[in-house]
Amino acid sequence: MSSMKQDWFGGMPAGLDLHDLFVDDAVHPGVPDQRLLACGGMVLVFRRSPDDARFPVGRMLVTMGALQALAGSIEAVAGLLLRHVHGDWGTFGHCDQLALSEDELRRGWLATDETGKINKSNLLNRRDWIVSEYRVASGKRVRIITDLNRGTPMTVILLAGS
Repeated sequence: MSSMKQDWFGGMPAGLDLHDLFVDDAVHPGVPDQRLLACGGMVLVFRRSPDDARFPVGRMLVTMGALQALAGSIEAVAGLLLRHVHGDWGTFGHCDQLALSEDELRRGWLATDETGKINKSNLLNRRDWIVSEYRVASGKRVRIITDLNRGTPMTVILLAGS
């Protein structure tokens, strides 16, 4: 796969080859969710962590609906993942632009219902989930959810509302 210039809907930065970032976990033994693959989804893992990632994403499950919304473009999936791990959570704001009170920092979702603030609290405390939502070129909304509670983090990419 070739590199693309970065665009608003999640293209890859110039000079970055997708094979450097991902390996299709479906070809490796031990993939527990064959149902996702059978339904047209995809399972991915990073070969190496993206530069300056704020948190690990672990194994990534991409639903068929999300792939269809992204026109089957692995470059678009990768671009959204890069935004997600760098703290650009789409409609939920950017980590660097969100201010937390002491209470919001300490108690997270118990102190606020703003997803961006909950994300930032969870990131700083390395707990619960980080959730991003992006409107993509197809006009649909795609969500990325990373579970930080697991021994090995896991990320799901799906259509919002599914």
